[in-house]
Amino acid sequence: INILQVFMNFTKKYFLVFLLLAGISGYTQTTKVDSIRNQLKTVEQDTIRVNLLIALSIENIKKQPHDKDILKLLDEAMKLAIDKKFTKGVADVWSTKGNYFFYNYAYRTALSMYENALTERRKLKAQKKIAQTLFNIGTCYLRMTKYEKAIDYNVQALKIYEEVNDDFSVYGLLNNIGGIYYNQNNFNKALEYFLKALEVIKHNGNKEETASELNNIGQLYSMMNDNKVALDYFNQ
Repeated sequence: INILQVFMNFTKKYFLVFLLLAGISGYTQTTKVDSIRNQLKTVEQDTIRVNLLIALSIENIKKQPHDKDILKLLDEAMKLAIDKKFTKGVADVWSTKGNYFFYNYAYRTALSMYENALTERRKLKAQKKIAQTLFNIGTCYLRMTKYEKAIDYNVQALKIYEEVNDDFSVYGLLNNIGGIYYNQNNFNKALEYFLKALEVIKHNGNKEETASELNNIGQLYSMMNDNKVALDYFNQ
């Protein structure tokens, strides 16, 4: 297994989870576009409409990320959210706009959108949402190959997830940070974070992810010419 490929696949996987699936309360991944559109025909001009517009935008981003009509939906949602003084809605619109621009490879614009979302979410003191947004910002910097900033924002997100005891996200962030260090050929720091990730996933009893992590660590030791230790991890 190529560690860098594992890292990039992992980053993509968790980015999708954080940005598209964790998002809007009351609307899951299985929400159908037609159902949302039908609700929009009758719903009042209130916070529910804001959430529906955002939910529809999220579904459209997943299916047709280049559709510019998505921005029209989000502009409508933003205007209504501001009118209703719906801070959470404003934050979610900024974040969803960030998703749109990210999936259209406009990373600088996406970064700006996420920074706006971060400002609003800090007002709400919504720790998990803050952490998600910090991660999103870090991912933009990663795609822009600004590795130090990517690490900084990932570490900020990691600290919050540790504070709220979200082991799944802690594991993800530890792997992300290790992968960034790997990409910089800083194998010692990469190893430090992969080992921490191994501790977390072992504690949670996930055998499949544990085996993958052991293999990655073994390969990393092999690249550092420590074949004896590498073999120990491969054999585990």
